[in-house]
Amino acid sequence: PGPVQDAFREVQRAREDEEKKRKAEARAEAERIWKSALPALPDHPYLKAKSVKPFGLKVLKGELVARLINDTGIHSLQFISEDGTKRFLPGGMVKGCYHAIGRPDSTVCVVEGVATGLTVHEVTGLPIAVAFNAGNLLPVAKSLRERHPDLRLVMCADDDVNTPGNPGLTKAREAAEAVNGFLATPDFGPDRPNDSTDFNDLAQ
Repeated sequence: PGPVQDAFREVQRAREDEEKKRKAEARAEAERIWKSALPALPDHPYLKAKSVKPFGLKVLKGELVARLINDTGIHSLQFISEDGTKRFLPGGMVKGCYHAIGRPDSTVCVVEGVATGLTVHEVTGLPIAVAFNAGNLLPVAKSLRERHPDLRLVMCADDDVNTPGNPGLTKAREAAEAVNGFLATPDFGPDRPNDSTDFNDLAQ
């Protein structure tokens, strides 16, 4: 078993080195693109469709650009096309990273998507951390809690009522409980449109 284990460890090490290299390259690329992108304007088709202002987003070749950061800086980017198609910069780190809207204060709202974050920021004036997906709500909330023990964290859930297991609400509740935070859910009332799930839908 000795030589086999050694070989396995060698493969594992090589894989980890490759992963580190990919992430480092993605960080450098993300910084370069973010610096070269221009501030987004409110007339971008996606922002108009969502009835939101850009609040610090950038734009490059017609795509909106949001950055993924943590306490060590920028790690990746999300690009949003005019029709709402989203893609991440290949190789970049997503877990535990977020897009920040507004200046950190005593309260931070953690949301899934960029449009939801822009809506909640516009309505409340509170700073936002966009986690980009339900599975990343907990890592982002934990990261914020570790750095800011006294921060009031509000998980603004997507209510995925038509998706089995309601991942938006389930993951937001898990995150709120794990960091001793608060849970906010959109209340659509009895005449809820079928495809309405998040706070941007509620505002619309």
